[in-house]
Amino acid sequence: MRAIAVLDAGVTVGDDGVAYPTVVLDVAGRPDVADLARVHAIEGIGDVATSAAITDTGVMLTVRLTRPVRAAFSIAFVLPDHFEVLVHAALAGSLLLATTAPSPEGDNPLWLAIDLDGVRLAELLTGG
Repeated sequence: MRAIAVLDAGVTVGDDGVAYPTVVLDVAGRPDVADLARVHAIEGIGDVATSAAITDTGVMLTVRLTRPVRAAFSIAFVLPDHFEVLVHAALAGSLLLATTAPSPEGDNPLWLAIDLDGVRLAELLTGG
């Protein structure tokens, strides 16, 4: 399975004023992943498991959902380009996955909010 590329990385400021680490994913050719944000908005997040591993070029984050739908995909983060958002995600213990970029009018896309093992991600990023 080919990993999904990150088109953009940064933060989304929620209605509560909190800045959430966010990535916009290139889901071209992956309608199953593109539809997850809509499913999440309607059905809730369900069961999600994540794992991360260091690669030659960065970090590979694998996401597996088992409920309300089954889906699995990996996201390729490039270092050092995505280091800051990964550190923010490690500290927050979560990451927002958007499948479309925010519009110039300020509309935020639907996103899939996932929990992460922040301690494990921080260990990977710091080499120990």
